[in-house]
Amino acid sequence: MTRPHRIPVPLIALLILQYLHAITVLIVTFTIGLTGDATGVLFYIYCGLFVFVYIPNSIYAFLRARRGERSSVLLFWNMLIKLLFVPIYIGVFLLSILVGAAGPFALAFWAVFLIYDYMMLLTTSMYGLAGIRRARREGIITRKAAVVHSILHFFFCADVISSVLIYLKVKTAQFSRQASPDAAL
Repeated sequence: MTRPHRIPVPLIALLILQYLHAITVLIVTFTIGLTGDATGVLFYIYCGLFVFVYIPNSIYAFLRARRGERSSVLLFWNMLIKLLFVPIYIGVFLLSILVGAAGPFALAFWAVFLIYDYMMLLTTSMYGLAGIRRARREGIITRKAAVVHSILHFFFCADVISSVLIYLKVKTAQFSRQASPDAAL
């Protein structure tokens, strides 16, 4: 079993690379603009992130759960990464508003920004889904709670709120179990 304070390297790589990509998008947008060449380069960078960072991170979340990682640990990392991604979501939202003022091509850019945000949401939600599934198997949460929180992990804003609430719920339940092993949850 992995220790709770052990930092998952793939998750840290996701965080760092995502911020670097966001900074790159901002620099390109405000220096040379979103020309055909610039958007092509940004698209290839994003595809690289998707293949080499997003997909492996999604798989890694479930591997950690399968290897016996406690649900509270998985849900802690889920909550932390979602909270740390809030500035990126806000930045993408503000950038889409700026680009939206650009004219007729705004819808195309909004679609790209929406896909970009949703891919980040799905990737970070895998830690939450793995943690929720693990908490259900540990008998910490009900089936109803597992279903509701799993669904919430697929919607913007609701995923962040759900990640905090489910982590607190599971951590509190685990703490109660440790304090009183005979207590039924």
